[in-house]
Amino acid sequence: MDQDAQTLQRAKQQAYRLLTYRSRTSSELRDRLQQRGYTTTIIAEVLHQLAADGYVDDRRVALDWARYRLQTKPLGRRRMAWELQRRGLPSESLDEVLREVYSEFDEVMLAEQAARQRLRSKELPRSPRERQRFTRYLMSLGFEADTVVAALGVLYSLDDAREIMPTGDLC
Repeated sequence: MDQDAQTLQRAKQQAYRLLTYRSRTSSELRDRLQQRGYTTTIIAEVLHQLAADGYVDDRRVALDWARYRLQTKPLGRRRMAWELQRRGLPSESLDEVLREVYSEFDEVMLAEQAARQRLRSKELPRSPRERQRFTRYLMSLGFEADTVVAALGVLYSLDDAREIMPTGDLC
């Protein structure tokens, strides 16, 4: 066996080892193999072989991870998109994955769940400053303004929710 074939085999074994811990996107595998010092040619060949064998499927990994993430920590679309991009999901798949995942979850209920988790057993914020802070927290989780208002409308009366966050910009 020549040197290139041995290197290819070692890189492929390393990729298999990485995949035994958890599913990874091709970008994550590429980064890890680069850290190990493999050339781009070897990495491209390994990724091609793994994809052909069905071990690497970015869309499936993104869907599984997004579902898991929404079950453990409610997030809005913007934050989920950012996290998926950070994991290396190709931008051409991003909209499709977000559309599919958020068709399974009610975004208002996710925002309400995030609000309840933040509050725990404390009472709802009453001062305007505390309310705005609370609203900014929900928006930092990637929820859109109308989703935040709807979620807060469940927690507060609907009029109070509109008072917390008027239709204009919050920050």
